[in-house]
Amino acid sequence: MFFIGIDLAWSEKNRSGVAVIEGQKDTARFICGASDIQKNSDILDFILTPIKDNPALIAIDASLIVNNETGERRAETQLKKMFAAYHIEAV
Repeated sequence: MFFIGIDLAWSEKNRSGVAVIEGQKDTARFICGASDIQKNSDILDFILTPIKDNPALIAIDASLIVNNETGERRAETQLKKMFAAYHIEAV
């Protein structure tokens, strides 16, 4: 079975990210990922290529409203602080 995570961009100037994992009961392996997708049709093309007609569970992160001036959720700010030394952040 395939597991797909999609992180949709907040605006047209940003890009969406996608990760595809294939897994069984005891194992999983990363198949492919991208962080530079701009169009919905490109997301579909990206995920349909490896999974073909196989079953897949898809999770989508699509925040619709962020009520603050920075446009960033509190969890993302905290992650940046925790992992800044490793040059890792939520985007």
